[in-house]
Formats: sequence, structure tokens, C-alpha cells
Amino acid sequence: NTMSCDSEITALANIDNNQIVSASRDMTCRIWNIVTREVIKSVNINGDHKISDILIPNSDCIIFISELNININVWNVNSDFCDKVKLDENGRISKFDNTQILIFNSDYEVSLYNVLSTEYDYFSKYDNDLQLKGKSIFSAVVKLDDNRFVCGYDSGLLLIWDIS
Repeated sequence: NTMSCDSEITALANIDNNQIVSASRDMTCRIWNIVTREVIKSVNINGDHKISDILIPNSDCIIFISELNININVWNVNSDFCDKVKLDENGRISKFDNTQILIFNSDYEVSLYNVLSTEYDYFSKYDNDLQLKGKSIFSAVVKLDDNRFVCGYDSGLLLIWDIS
């Protein structure tokens, strides 16, 4: 019941009940058939930060989020073309759901980027009363529903955001 590659696995996502996508430390991304335990397709991603998350917005596209980077890599599975998209100069990004990426930029603004429409939805700045500037770095996010999410920070702070 095993499958293996030559490098540390850094992210996984399921396409359906029979296929998964893996990203490895060596920047190789693979689509696996879990029934046959074989690699169906693979692509090498150009980058110097490990892939920390994977989005699958539709059957033709797989998106890889790089750790500590504001770039995403978009793999068109049908053409095997992989394109790097730069979302912002500085900041942190995290998967929000399979079609949206949450962005915390260097100006302490928060926005959602829709990977299908390639549009941004700006909705907030950090509350100055929280004194996050220079003290806390966003490190994790979990979506609660369409209007709320919780962010975790390296300082141990958990912050509930409501974007309704």
C-alpha cells in the first residue's frame, strides 16, 4: 500500500477517489493513480521555496503555493504547461478554498485572489489596536464559512476575521 518518490513530500491534495497530487522538496509535482500506485503525470516547478499547499479549482488546472513566497505555479494538466504567477511583492499567502487564495501583503492588507477569474477582492487592513505590525507574522489560516476565517500568527495569536 505504498507509493514513493526520491524526495520529501511537502504537500498533498486529492483530485478524486482514485487520484492524488503530490509536491516534493525537489520541486517535482506528480499526479498519482492510487489504485495502480503509478505516476500518471509529473512536472518540475521552478522555484526556491518548497511547495506548501495545492489547490485544484477544476480538472484542467492544479495550483501550487510556495512556502514564504507570494508566487503561485499554475499547471495546465492537459498541455503540461506550468506558469508562475506573481501575486504581490511581499507578503504571505495561504489556501482559502479550492478557488481562492488568502493574501496578507506587506502593507498589512488582506485580500482574496480568485484563481479562476484572476481577480482580487480587497476587504481589510489589520486593526492597529492589535499591534501586529512587526510583531506577528501570519502562519496559518482555516476557513470557517463563506464570510469568516481564523488566522494563526507566529506569536500564538488567533484572530477571527469576518468579511461579510
